[in-house]
Amino acid sequence: MVKKRAQTDSALLTALLCFIFLACLPMRGQTVSLELRTSTGRAEFHVGEVILVDLLFVSDTPNAYERNRGISFPERDPMPDTFLVQPREGWADPLGEYRKALFRAEHSGRFPMSGSIFSARHVLGPKPYVLSLILNDYVRFSRPGRYVLQVQDSGVTSLTTQPGVMPTQLAITSKPLELVILPADLQWQQNNLRETLDTLAQLQQVIDSHARSYRASLNDSCINLRAM
Repeated sequence: MVKKRAQTDSALLTALLCFIFLACLPMRGQTVSLELRTSTGRAEFHVGEVILVDLLFVSDTPNAYERNRGISFPERDPMPDTFLVQPREGWADPLGEYRKALFRAEHSGRFPMSGSIFSARHVLGPKPYVLSLILNDYVRFSRPGRYVLQVQDSGVTSLTTQPGVMPTQLAITSKPLELVILPADLQWQQNNLRETLDTLAQLQQVIDSHARSYRASLNDSCINLRAM
């Protein structure tokens, strides 16, 4: 009886070790890096200017990790990307309170939960996968100065084909990105507002004419106005 029990315990131990080995297999010698950069390569922007940033994901081993992202605006709390900014003054998350209120409402049962309208799966590899964001939707600068930004991402998971093995979620932090925020002087504000209003007028003409297509850049006027 003792011998049979020992054999059973040994078999269970072997099965457990195999499970741990299979669970850790996708992680061996495989890393994912994240780079944060501005889309234009610029480092200086005015207060109220649109700042486009790119998140570049690279895996040194193909078909080991994926970055899942559902399209939703504004993103719900908690977000897959968290921006860390130093100093802590001179900026704010313009949609932070809205995201938190939406999260509380959806999980209180008084507000119907709705998923993203589209979910994309991007398998990572040596070629960078670029995720573009409008920084102003996460960090809105209100004071000139020098700022250092990093992004913490939790949207990368390991790929596994083993039955019963749950994907591993990674927490990745980018290297720092330094930005210089300049004062929004009167001349810059007037020029930016005039160009934005001109583009909005063109967009209105396109809408009134019921055109089937138009230049995508006309939509940028709405983003510029939101940032100002």
